[in-house]
This record gives sequence, C-alpha cells and structure tokens, in this order.
Amino acid sequence: MKTTFVKTVALAIMMLTGLTGANLFAGNKYVVNYETENNRVSSKIVYIYNGSLQQHMKYNYSYDIDGRVIEKESLKWNKENQEWTPYYINTFSYRETSFVIDFAVWNPKDKVYNQQKARNVYQMNEESNPVSCAQYIWKGDSETWNFINKINYQESGNIYASSEIK
Repeated sequence: MKTTFVKTVALAIMMLTGLTGANLFAGNKYVVNYETENNRVSSKIVYIYNGSLQQHMKYNYSYDIDGRVIEKESLKWNKENQEWTPYYINTFSYRETSFVIDFAVWNPKDKVYNQQKARNVYQMNEESNPVSCAQYIWKGDSETWNFINKINYQESGNIYASSEIK
C-alpha cells in the first residue's frame, strides 16, 4: 500500500510539473511523446506545434529497485547547437513516513547539477497519505536549508485541501 501510494504521488508530481511548464507557453499547441522501458516512462519529449513540430523540452526518468521515481531530469532544446541542454533536476528520496523532492539547476561552468535551489518534504500518515509538505530554499552563503512554508492537508473524503502556514 505504501509503495503504491508513493508511486502514485511521485507520478502525479511528475505530471503536474510537466503540465505547469506547458502552461507557461499558453497559446501554443503541444505534442508529447512518451518513451517507455519495462512498462515505465523513461522519457517524455514535448514538442511545440506551430505548423511544424519543434522540439521544446525533454524529461528523463530514473527509478529505484522498487519502481519509485528517483530522478526527473529536465532538458531544453538548443536550436543553435541542435541538441538537448540540461536545465534542472528533481531528485526523490524516500523514508518510512516521508519523502523528499530536491530541486537543483544545471551549472554550465562545472557541467553538473550542483546549484541547489529548493526542497519539499512530504510527511505521510499511517495509510501512506500526505498530511503535510514543508518547503525549504537553499541558502548558498550559509550552506543550509531555510524553512519557508508548510502546507497542511486536511482529508475531506478523497480530496485534500491545503492550508498554508507562513
């Protein structure tokens, strides 16, 4: 049950972050191609359609031995070089009663994802449903995670409502 719910939450987050990015470019039509391996999405390529298909974004997914998403890498299409350019990465880590999503951006100078930006920590209840999400932002000068917000979820049937605490 816990593994299934965590997989569902991770998939929902992947889909929501993909949709959020697509909505930033309202007015354009998008075509999405999913590539799969072993019955899992291994990558998603988003094309913009303006009379012809133009490559736009690519998302690569990595999984752990339990089938849970552990990385979602986002790449942008570079028209000049005609290649995919790293953009940002979400790293997922799982614990008994929580899971963490870290967000880091690509550092072109060092050619690695080493510029930490944000972290979300999701707490789960006994039924493996989310009860809260603590949001943090990376402070590079002090090399610490600074708490910025906590969202508590109140169960209302199968729908979760959020209330922000600042």
